Amino acid sequence: MNTNKLNEAAPALLDALTDVIGAIKKARTMRAPAGHYDEDVYYNGIDFAPQVDIAEEILREIKKEPAKLYSIRYGVGRAKYVVNFHDGQKTHRDGSPFYDIEIFSNKKKMDAFLRELKGAGYIQK
Repeated sequence: MNTNKLNEAAPALLDALTDVIGAIKKARTMRAPAGHYDEDVYYNGIDFAPQVDIAEEILREIKKEPAKLYSIRYGVGRAKYVVNFHDGQKTHRDGSPFYDIEIFSNKKKMDAFLRELKGAGYIQK
């Protein structure tokens, strides 16, 4: 996961977690409502489903960013090294991910390119 995205969302996640914990602590002192059964989340009578929903929404927003991926192929046709990489954004018309390629005949140049990809947040597939 991209640590920058996580650091940006950390205050909102902390607030949501604080609300959930506060609701649970408050619920410990109260009694469950008689005959109140629905699909909400209750703990000793307190409905803390809204706080759980907020926390889940924040997590969904964080996970929206698609992964940056790369893979290495050896001996493809006349190419010695081929690196396929997807930036998480480009897609084909049908919505499938579009992979760019770099072709290398020198391992040192390929290793330098891979260091650049890793520095940019790419993960090997």
